[in-house]
Amino acid sequence: MEHDGLDVDPISCMDRDRVIFATYLGYLLITFGLKRLSPTIVSGYTYTQPIVAAIVASMIGQDSINILKVFSACLIFAGVFLVSRQQNLAD
Repeated sequence: MEHDGLDVDPISCMDRDRVIFATYLGYLLITFGLKRLSPTIVSGYTYTQPIVAAIVASMIGQDSINILKVFSACLIFAGVFLVSRQQNLAD
């Protein structure tokens, strides 16, 4: 399919729309969760969302897990742990 002289793949457009919808839905659920859950639970969900997305993408063959991604995930979990621990110590 050509659009203004560019070769556009309709499958990639569908994938783009799915990503946009899933991202919007995820952020919508965050605001929904903030009204009904504690901020700690919602922030944990928010920070683990990219990790779950990477795992699902690798399972369906759209991405691969490498040492940099594993290290990044560990940093995310360490940050969430430290923030949660500091909040508990302040209480």
